[in-house]
Amino acid sequence: MPEQFSGRGVASQLARGVFEALRAAGRKAILVCPFMTAFYARHPEYSDVVDDGSTGEKT
Repeated sequence: MPEQFSGRGVASQLARGVFEALRAAGRKAILVCPFMTAFYARHPEYSDVVDDGSTGEKT
C-alpha cells in the first residue's frame, strides 16, 4: 500500500470487508497474509469465517 495511505485505516477497512463478504457467502478463510492474521488476532469476532488451524505457517 502506498505510504500516503499508511495509518488511515484503509487496510483495516479492506480486511473487514473481506471477512464480511466471506461471512455473507458462507465461506472460510485460510490466513496466509501477515496483516490479515494480525487483524484477526485483534478481531476474534470473525472466528466463524477463519478456518480452524489456519496459522499462515507452512509445515
